Amino acid sequence: LKSENKFIAEGNVLIKKNNMQLKSDKLIYDLDKKIITITGEIKFISNEQFFEASKIQYDLISKEGLIQDFYGTIDFKKIDLNNFNNTYSELKNFRDLQSSIKDVKLNQSSSFEFDDITAPQTFKVEINDMTKWRMQSEEIKINGDIWSAKVLYLTNDPFNKPQIIIKNKDFKSFEKDGKLVFKSGWSSIILEDKLTIPLGPKKYNQQKRNNFKWGLGYDKNNKDGIYIERYIDPIKIGRKTDLNLKKEFYIQRYFQGNTKSFSKENESVLAEKSKQDSKLSDYFGISTELNSQLLGLDFNSEIKFNSLDLDKFKKIVNMKGELSRELYSYQDKDKEEKTKISLFGTYRDKVWNGSLGEKDILTAYGLKIKNKKNWEANKVKKSSKLALGFGEFKSEKKSSENDIISRERLNLLWQRQHNYQIWSVKDDSPINKEFKYAPESINKGIDFLISSKVDLYSYDDGNFQNLITFKAGPKITLGNLKNKYFDYSEINILGKTTIANGKSPFDFDQSVDNHSIEIGLKQQLIGPLVLNYSTEYNLDINSNNFHEFSNNKYELSWNRRAFNIGLFYNQDRKLGGINFEINGFNFSGYGDKFK
Repeated sequence: LKSENKFIAEGNVLIKKNNMQLKSDKLIYDLDKKIITITGEIKFISNEQFFEASKIQYDLISKEGLIQDFYGTIDFKKIDLNNFNNTYSELKNFRDLQSSIKDVKLNQSSSFEFDDITAPQTFKVEINDMTKWRMQSEEIKINGDIWSAKVLYLTNDPFNKPQIIIKNKDFKSFEKDGKLVFKSGWSSIILEDKLTIPLGPKKYNQQKRNNFKWGLGYDKNNKDGIYIERYIDPIKIGRKTDLNLKKEFYIQRYFQGNTKSFSKENESVLAEKSKQDSKLSDYFGISTELNSQLLGLDFNSEIKFNSLDLDKFKKIVNMKGELSRELYSYQDKDKEEKTKISLFGTYRDKVWNGSLGEKDILTAYGLKIKNKKNWEANKVKKSSKLALGFGEFKSEKKSSENDIISRERLNLLWQRQHNYQIWSVKDDSPINKEFKYAPESINKGIDFLISSKVDLYSYDDGNFQNLITFKAGPKITLGNLKNKYFDYSEINILGKTTIANGKSPFDFDQSVDNHSIEIGLKQQLIGPLVLNYSTEYNLDINSNNFHEFSNNKYELSWNRRAFNIGLFYNQDRKLGGINFEINGFNFSGYGDKFK
């Protein structure tokens, strides 16, 4: 219908172009001004992208416009502004777009698998494999390739009411290197529509990790206790290099007015740490992480300073770097295998060696090659590791804290692990709203783990150390983590014994605590609250920890379908912090507005 130089279509308006479809109640096209106005119940689909709105207005000349009452889904992996001319996607009926969310699948491992909480992690958000998200805004403005909104809400939760929402102020999306980039002037996480956590400015892309601007951690040995940190936006250097910076402020050191993280002024870097007055520069630290590609090789380095007092530079810096290349890679549904070769170098790398405590490797450099395999056969999960390394190491001489020696070391490692499924209950329940405390079904059953490892060390001074370690025991998992009380339990008890022959000239790789029982326990207490505890009971009569529990790790976590947050502490290493993880999902259907 043409009227006053306008083209007007009313009723069941349907526009199709290539793989894009748009449905609305009314469309007006001003033939003179080249302005399109679409109103009513608007629905748009292109590949995996969908949105609905009440009004779209767009000026074809200025390429400016707006979208009102916007709600849609986006897939970060499949967005491509240059991909609008792909194969046409047939839709039988636009009414199908109102179908409910279904076929929900978690993208990565469950958030309540806390296998290792020894690392000094701090308060940061881990976004698992950012893919499909739902978004909503009252109005989105279009200016060329830039889409913007005063406020835009994002949620990874497929269901309403979302357990987590990210509120983005001054939101923008734009194209960069053929991909969409999303930025906000200020973002906040809203948990359960009750607790709001500020994130600061954010950038969303296809990276798997996006950190909070601010963090909180605890490290007694190296930072004198509680500290806060601030992440700086990643810096892109060229096309193949990323630089990440983090600033730290040592709160406990500041209020104490002293530090016990360094040896005395004229003593060795590895000498015993002593209490001394702290300077202004001791209250601050910084760490850098550089990832790049060089001549087909991957280069990764990390430099950390736990003080900015350059007068004791050798005592405040930790460095490590690796130049590597993947030689072989294979993956299918039943098998995964990788082989990698790398050159490595470290300065003051810290190693925890049981009852001997934390040991420093002053310097190390060399070459290593490693092959790792994971596969499943006859319902038995298997893994293996084969590694060969050669390097020069400088560290404390065995049983001597002040005598630093340097030795070349050749190491061969072979490890094999089998996980036998004794009894299992297969749960194929689709992920739905009943999954309040977990992002996927619990694999209930009894497994029996058998592990063997051979470590062969040879040193250029004639010393050698040969270790054969066996580990075996059951793992029992019960419950569904759906009911409110004690509906999830996991316990594993592994007996470990090591046969040792020879001695290392160093302390950091000296075989200790050769006989023990490793115990792990996870237990739902109430609702989303889960306790995770692991320890090791020492049975080595020659160990300083004989008949004692050691390597105690605690974690208290708040588990939800869309996220989990956990407070952890490693008693022996005196390390603690907060973990916050956001789970990523894929799903079909488009759902409804959530805010």
